[in-house]
Amino acid sequence: MLVHGSDRQTLAPNDRAALYGDALFETLLWSQTHLVLAPLHWQRLLSGAARLQITLDPQVLQAFVTDIEATLKTQASDKFCAVRVSVHRSVDARGYAFSDQTTPELVCLINTAPMSSPRPVDLGVSPIHLARQPLLAGLKHANRLEQVMASQSLADQGYEDGLMCLETGPVVCTTRANVYALIDDVWHTPLLNDAGVAGTRRAWFLQESEQGFWQTKESELTLDQLYQADAVMISNALRGFQEVGSIAGRPLRASPQIARVKQRYADALAPEAC
Repeated sequence: MLVHGSDRQTLAPNDRAALYGDALFETLLWSQTHLVLAPLHWQRLLSGAARLQITLDPQVLQAFVTDIEATLKTQASDKFCAVRVSVHRSVDARGYAFSDQTTPELVCLINTAPMSSPRPVDLGVSPIHLARQPLLAGLKHANRLEQVMASQSLADQGYEDGLMCLETGPVVCTTRANVYALIDDVWHTPLLNDAGVAGTRRAWFLQESEQGFWQTKESELTLDQLYQADAVMISNALRGFQEVGSIAGRPLRASPQIARVKQRYADALAPEAC
């Protein structure tokens, strides 16, 4: 574990990420020589800090990133790693309020990245719903209890991952990925106004749409629409874009457009593209 500006290898006893989940984090892919799509991660982290009123100085973040990259180039030059960078709000006083903030704690954890299977993913449907909270919608904050409980429920059913919905029905995401459904040649991805994380691969996908590589629309999607879609895929930073083969045991259609997305994304992984 790396802690910015410190030789400590543990969190402070009053760390607010541990006490309250009062933190943001990014999970990046180190691809042997570089952090993939890193600017999208730092942009989201700084934006999230501003929304939560965490006093994160961009120059302090950049200095920490430089240290992380130096460590990775020395210790993981031939490896694929999962790199978690988190920003923990720092307050000297006890309690929830944060009027007397100090410089936030920056922490980095480095682990071996999971292997991504080329086979389509079989998703379950989580019986645990996401709560509506517009204040936190889109943010990758450290309070992940909904995902923790949903993941265990899905594991008990034999699924590695599954869809999560609002209580009113719309699909938002999986426990760890954004969702896309191909309907009439348009890739629809759920609105994230009330819940969910605005993923960096989702941001990349929408940017590529603006460049004319495919058509996208942020929409309210139901499970029935996913069952009837021409194709469904999911994405996150470590596994990229994956085709969904079935949902709750119901086979889905496949489309060559998924291979097109995967190839475009593979091109984006090249060092010169990042």
